[in-house]
Amino acid sequence: DFKDERHWLPGEGKIDWQKLYGALKEVGYEGAWLYEVELNPPKTIERDRQLEMSDFVNNANQVFKGETPKPIGTPKENL
Repeated sequence: DFKDERHWLPGEGKIDWQKLYGALKEVGYEGAWLYEVELNPPKTIERDRQLEMSDFVNNANQVFKGETPKPIGTPKENL
C-alpha cells in the first residue's frame, strides 16, 4: 500500500506486479520467487477464508503469464 510492509499477495496491494516482474526479467534475475504471506489473513486485510497452497501457485502463475493477479482479499480502510 506504499505505507508499510503488509505481506499481502500480489494483486491485493498497489504494486504493479507486471512492471516489477518485467524489470526483473529485463535484468536477467534468476533468483527465488517467494511469498512472505501467512495462511491466516493479517489484521490489515479482509479475506473470506484462509489461503491455501493452491492460492500461491495460482497467484504466481498469473504473474508469470503476464496477467494482473486477482486479489483474494480487500485491504482494510484507514490503515
